[in-house]
Amino acid sequence: MSALTSLSIDQASFPVLDCSACGTRGLAYLHVGEAGEESLRCLRCDAEVRQPLAKADRRSLETMGYVFLDRNRTSPKAAKLSGCGAKGVKSCGSGGCSSGSCGTGGGCSSGGCGGG
Repeated sequence: MSALTSLSIDQASFPVLDCSACGTRGLAYLHVGEAGEESLRCLRCDAEVRQPLAKADRRSLETMGYVFLDRNRTSPKAAKLSGCGAKGVKSCGSGGCSSGSCGTGGGCSSGGCGGG
């Protein structure tokens, strides 16, 4: 048995399903109820789904609208999302703060996150 030394998003596969409740194909998760019963759920709407899971790789998930952020911000796509980072706000520059939706009460455009 070999030891796991590193994980790679590019080599991983993710559980996906077609959800009839929200009409999308997306990520699934295993829900464990209070009595220990297991059910598959849609990550988007939390509906229980009774169907076989499919596997998707990173590229497939990105075509479904999911985004993998690069903690090192080396990719151009992630650099756009990295923003100023003031007070822990990492999404400055994505449009969220200018409307105040990042929870800073006005966001970066008004100086709400401290980034000016």
